Amino acid sequence: MTSYWWVNHKQTFTHEIEGGYLWSPKLKSNGDRNYFYDTMADAAVGDVVLSYANAKIAYFGIVVEEASTSIKPAEFGAAGDDWNNEGWLLPISWQKITPAIKPKLIWAEIQHLFPQKYSPLNKQGGGNQGCYLAEISEQIFLT
Repeated sequence: MTSYWWVNHKQTFTHEIEGGYLWSPKLKSNGDRNYFYDTMADAAVGDVVLSYANAKIAYFGIVVEEASTSIKPAEFGAAGDDWNNEGWLLPISWQKITPAIKPKLIWAEIQHLFPQKYSPLNKQGGGNQGCYLAEISEQIFLT
């Protein structure tokens, strides 16, 4: 059964889209687990991912391989300097969405579709700081 995911990745967006992957650390910088990093290992081949960066969804992708342990990509440069170097690499085949979708513009119509806990968007319809990869409903994807 296909699962649907939403990634908030403004800092690493360009590298991840061009490189055909998602990458997150496995643990927070203090060594604690993070629900939104653990989800990287839950994504399965064939799952669908919406890419959210710069207040818009401009790409969707299909997971093409399961996540594997990987060192932080060198192309990230200073992005995520405080992240641990060991993380999850999730290969994705990305496709551009034209025109891009700006969730905040339709927030009043769609906010009820988002989960109360672990939502990728905050109560105002902007990106939820600290959220990386969140599971969403098929209905959000189809909207």
